[in-house]
Amino acid sequence: MKNRIGKIFILLLLVFGLTACASNNNNNEVIPYEKSNEEISQEINALIDQEGEIIAKNKDAWDKVFAYADKSNAEEADYYKFLSNAFEQAKKDLSEKEIGLVEKDLEEIKVLEEKIAEKAKGIKETNEASLDAKEDSNKKEKFPEFTAKDFDGKDLDSSMFKNNAVTILNFWNNGCLPCIEEMPKLNELNKSLKERGGEIIGVNADMINGDEDSLKEAKGILEKQKVEYRNIYFDQSSEAWKPLLQSSVFPTTILVNRKGEVVGDPIAGSIENEKLLDILNQRIEKIIAEDNK
Repeated sequence: MKNRIGKIFILLLLVFGLTACASNNNNNEVIPYEKSNEEISQEINALIDQEGEIIAKNKDAWDKVFAYADKSNAEEADYYKFLSNAFEQAKKDLSEKEIGLVEKDLEEIKVLEEKIAEKAKGIKETNEASLDAKEDSNKKEKFPEFTAKDFDGKDLDSSMFKNNAVTILNFWNNGCLPCIEEMPKLNELNKSLKERGGEIIGVNADMINGDEDSLKEAKGILEKQKVEYRNIYFDQSSEAWKPLLQSSVFPTTILVNRKGEVVGDPIAGSIENEKLLDILNQRIEKIIAEDNK
């Protein structure tokens, strides 16, 4: 949980900056524009860095707190509440001095979490391109070559796309509640896809370094949600993360055909959103139809 919302890989991807305003050609008035998902993600990551620095100052005390944290609890979306619950459980193992330090840290983290929540409201669940299946469903570009591992340690590479008419890559992370909530629906979709020559594969962003704690946490989430489809992870230096530049939102879903081509723009947001689910199904139908020609 300390390495939250895929922070490391987002920072690796967001290598370009955007200007903060645009000029009106008619009267040279400087008009601010709505921040992009990339800019908001960078600001959120900076706040998360501050939280990490707070915890690092009193690492010994916080290690005791994290020992009581239920990391497989997919229902807890509030990080401050998550930490507070763990703290209450850990108090019996903390000295009075440690209790005072953690309480002070929690107050600072609460303020930062409020700022994060406010900024997160500005992240667009999707964009106009991903909401218009007709506009972007013909767009195709090669998915980057990659090597990967599944959660059982089996090696995979981009040749896996040849095995399916359509492969759906669903990017998620351990701290993303919408990612977790859509898993049962993805599970059902995967069952029907298997009968038609398709497959859903989850891609976990917290596993970019093969961290064993993150793997254990992710496996606990998948078990709790009764997920049956495969899950994999890429190395942090892999080019396979680049398609997420168009989204910077979790969850993000990408459709790849048998030729290894990405079809359409990334679908940013949970398929609990019926409109996004409709777009996903339309693309699936089109890709399978083209594969059968």
